Amino acid sequence: MPHPVAAFVLPGKSDFNALTGFTDEFARCLNNLKIEPVCLDLTNWQQSYERINQTLNEYNAGRIVGAFSFSGVGMELGNDQPDGNIWQQVKIPAVTWMLDHPAYILKRHTFHVPTVSRLYTSLDFVDFKRDYVKSPGRTIHCRMGAMTQGKTALRREPKKGAVPLILLPKKMGSTDEFQHIWAQLPKRLESILQDAVDHYWGETKRWGSVVPSVLEAGRASGIELEHDHPLLCFFIAQIDQYFRFLKANLLVNEVLDLPVRVYGRELNYTSSDKTKAEWLPAINYNELMEEYRNALAVISMNPNVSDDCHDRNYSALGMGALPISDINPWWNINFPELEPYSYNFSGKSVTGAVEKVLDDPHAAAEVAWNVGERARSERPFEKAVEEVVEWAIMQRYFEFEFITHPVGFIRSDMSVAQALSLMK
Repeated sequence: MPHPVAAFVLPGKSDFNALTGFTDEFARCLNNLKIEPVCLDLTNWQQSYERINQTLNEYNAGRIVGAFSFSGVGMELGNDQPDGNIWQQVKIPAVTWMLDHPAYILKRHTFHVPTVSRLYTSLDFVDFKRDYVKSPGRTIHCRMGAMTQGKTALRREPKKGAVPLILLPKKMGSTDEFQHIWAQLPKRLESILQDAVDHYWGETKRWGSVVPSVLEAGRASGIELEHDHPLLCFFIAQIDQYFRFLKANLLVNEVLDLPVRVYGRELNYTSSDKTKAEWLPAINYNELMEEYRNALAVISMNPNVSDDCHDRNYSALGMGALPISDINPWWNINFPELEPYSYNFSGKSVTGAVEKVLDDPHAAAEVAWNVGERARSERPFEKAVEEVVEWAIMQRYFEFEFITHPVGFIRSDMSVAQALSLMK
């Protein structure tokens, strides 16, 4: 039987169907909160509008918590129509979880519709949007959490003498292509990019935002970038992506002689018959999550942030695998027991982390279980979804309810379940 309250869920297209996997997990958590998830196929606009109207007839806007997506998907629905944004028209809060730096696809972070809110996984992204993008609209910080797909994590029992399964899912790219493109730019622009690369790799700890390195390179070249948002975002997107590729190449090259199963694409720069690693084509998100459930450890690489980790680490924690990740301050503070299994893009730190798992799989399995149990208890993805729903309820209050009900709609001690019960 459908739940008395509903929410729209807006899947999106992405590499390996990751966004679809995220929205499926989000919908599962909504269902656990007794909120009926209504998925819209945004590849068919007419069908989406019909589904929205059908749901409005069944529930009315007052019993629809909100519209939810990842990476800005569906937030602009109707912006190009005479009547304007559909979520503003029907008075439904729309919340999107932005997973990447605002410098990428800047438009998704700047268009303003009062009912649309943007959540960011990293405070680095929140700070950048506040200090440089400065676009109107509500902005919230919300990290993800341990993702389980509704399945119980399995305690690993390594077999004596067997090589444990260690995964590395990775999309590759060539830094040479960046250098080729940069060489064709005006000399001053090329100089800023090269100086930013040198500063980040030589003057920082190789984690965290690239923004300070870009600004420093701009100042040294005599160009003030703080208030030139399009140019600043151009430099940031270039440098951020450059270092993602550079780090990924370093990571993959270091596992060549290790018994690691690598899933990815654009890996043809190396010869798989001369390595100990197993090279396989990329697989879709759900298939990869099944592999996570079987692996003892999963190697991942964080985005260039200082206060969060990659979603693959949250998935590893949810599925019971040991996350092998690069270090940043947030990772060190929240998962100190994983420090021996972490790396820092210097020396042979990746090799050291993987070899520690291979040398004592049973100790690694024990750490994986204890850390995963804590993560699944303290910060499951369900808790993150509950926070997002809570924000949508607050957004409804501030945007639509406050005018007619200025007091009493939400109390500071009210749970999400209590607030949902008031929606009529």
